[in-house]
Amino acid sequence: MQNNDIDIAIAIVGRISSGKSTFAKELSKSYNITIASFGSYLKHYCETNSFKTDRKTLQQIGDEFINKEPEMLLSNVIKHFNQGSNSLIFEGVRHRVIFDELKRISRRYISIFIDADQITRYRRYCEREKETDINKTWEEFIVIDNHAVELEIETLKGDCDIIVDSNKFSFHDFKNILDNKLTT
Repeated sequence: MQNNDIDIAIAIVGRISSGKSTFAKELSKSYNITIASFGSYLKHYCETNSFKTDRKTLQQIGDEFINKEPEMLLSNVIKHFNQGSNSLIFEGVRHRVIFDELKRISRRYISIFIDADQITRYRRYCEREKETDINKTWEEFIVIDNHAVELEIETLKGDCDIIVDSNKFSFHDFKNILDNKLTT
């Protein structure tokens, strides 16, 4: 990929059930920018190749891409979601290599870490109706929340431009900050 492939890349980073999708939807609606979801792409990839779409398989396939061909994964996500615009919201950035590559290929790069405490994330996890989230006990959530990928996400927090506490945030509280970042 060349450095000018993406005009604006907004990376939404956060642990499981932190509020990434909700925040990405608000961003998309406010700025008319398409959402490129890594999870949705992996689910599409698995369906297209007749693989299971449970959390374990999605994580396994995602790990294989990240370990062998992270740039190809990013390129495929961009191609899959790009609707003729050079601006995308990347929902679900979970790996340093993707975080850094997005920064490298984008003219303007904004990274937003969506944070929430573990109890709030567990409550949201239980309330959502994703077929990949069939395990609903606290113990099973803790195992998922301590997966190596979830722990890697935490290491990206300090490198993000904006940290949003989704326990308290209103998207509109951050709109002025985002407006300034998008226009400079």
